[in-house]
Formats: sequence, C-alpha cells, structure tokens
Amino acid sequence: AGIIDKIPHPCQFKAYGCSQSPLLLSSLPAHETCCSYRLVSCPNILCNLKISLAGLYRHMIVNGCASQHDLKVTSSLPSVSTVLMTGRVKNVDELLYKIPLVFSYEGNMFLIIKRQSADLIQFSASILGSPEQGRQFMVSIAVFSERMVRQLTGYGLHW
Repeated sequence: AGIIDKIPHPCQFKAYGCSQSPLLLSSLPAHETCCSYRLVSCPNILCNLKISLAGLYRHMIVNGCASQHDLKVTSSLPSVSTVLMTGRVKNVDELLYKIPLVFSYEGNMFLIIKRQSADLIQFSASILGSPEQGRQFMVSIAVFSERMVRQLTGYGLHW
C-alpha cells in the first residue's frame, strides 16, 4: 500500500453535510455508497436535479416534485404498528406524469413511486435512508379503483 492509502480522506459528500470522520482510502467506497448525504436523482421524471439524499424529501415538497400525504395510525402493538395512508389521485396528470407520493412516519421519510407500463401501473415503496433503516419496515400497498385501471382514483397503504 502506498502513502496515499494510509492518509485519511473525507467523504466526497462532506460539502452536502456528511460529518463522517475522514476514512482510510480502503474504507471510503463502502461509506460513500450508503452515505445519507450521497447525491441521488429526484424521482420526479420532470425534474432533472441531483440532490443530497438527506435533502430529497424537502426538495420534493418545496418544489412540487411529489404529492405529500398524511398517515393515520390505526392500531399499535408493542412491536407492530398498522398505519393507513389514504387519498385520491388529484387528476389523471398525477398518474401520467408519475408524480411520487411522499410521507413521513416516526421521523423516517418514505417515497412511493408509480410506474405505468401499457395498461399496468406498478407501485414501489422506498425509505429515504439507509438499508438498515429500511429493514425495520414492511410495506404492503393496496390500490383501489372506482373505475378501470386507466382512471385510477384511490390508493391505500398499510404496514
């Protein structure tokens, strides 16, 4: 190993807020891959910005890149909470332009992305955080429609 490998290096995302102590070059890639301040693309297809993961939720709300929704805790056991998110798609454009849904729960921020392929609409849920944070949750998505899939009007989320 060369001298450069023995010198601690700062995270490349330090300018975006990462306060990780400088790491040896061999440890840096593992940290930067999971860094909460790494740059990610805004999931709204009409926005081409790359934003720090830590600031993505705020960016999406402030810039209209997502539709924000509230949650209601419907039951709570010592190790399991059931949370319900309900709402209506505002208009067909919200589906056509694939505007993500965002919400927060117990200080964690979540994102639901809709993708349309032919007559199918696919939904996926992600936590805006680390894989360790994500492993704490199980998400199931139930979609309800008053009409055909092309005119989807409602959705529900439980976990």
